[in-house]
Amino acid sequence: MSISWKDVGSVVGKAAPVLGTVLGGPVGTIVGSAGALVASALGCEAQPDAVSEAVKNDPEAMLKLKELEIQNRANLIAWQTEQLKAETADRQSARNMAVDSGLTNKLFWLSAAMIGGSILLDVWILKTGVAPGTSGELVGRVIGFTEGLASSLMLFWFGGSRQNADLAQHLYNSTPAVGKAKE
Repeated sequence: MSISWKDVGSVVGKAAPVLGTVLGGPVGTIVGSAGALVASALGCEAQPDAVSEAVKNDPEAMLKLKELEIQNRANLIAWQTEQLKAETADRQSARNMAVDSGLTNKLFWLSAAMIGGSILLDVWILKTGVAPGTSGELVGRVIGFTEGLASSLMLFWFGGSRQNADLAQHLYNSTPAVGKAKE
């Protein structure tokens, strides 16, 4: 399995949070520059796998990364700002597309119907249950899909924040392993 800069960023973020955030960000050129900066500090190749290995094998790596963050804080914050601007521009472009297309009213009602359908599905399953023999996993997937769709639509219309993405990642990481519960 290949390691991504986002994976490296989550490890680096434990010692150097700003540096970790930049490494885990969406803007390719900035992530590559931050990766090269980290690699030079650790004396390795500027590839996520190489940096990950260097962090694992060098007991001083986290201290070096913290020092690197302190020395380059202004650049890192500028890079982080660029990432946030890119994310904001992406959301704004989606909203502008809806307005410019003249379909805002239709998109709104389609979204409202989908969100309402998601709520009705939840209520229906809670009230009536599911047929015997129906896969619980299938029901969970259908509910999860409709809830995810409803959440995405709500974020489109009402906006969101990085905290939403961070919360989603924490929830994903907290998913318990499938298996028999310990007693």
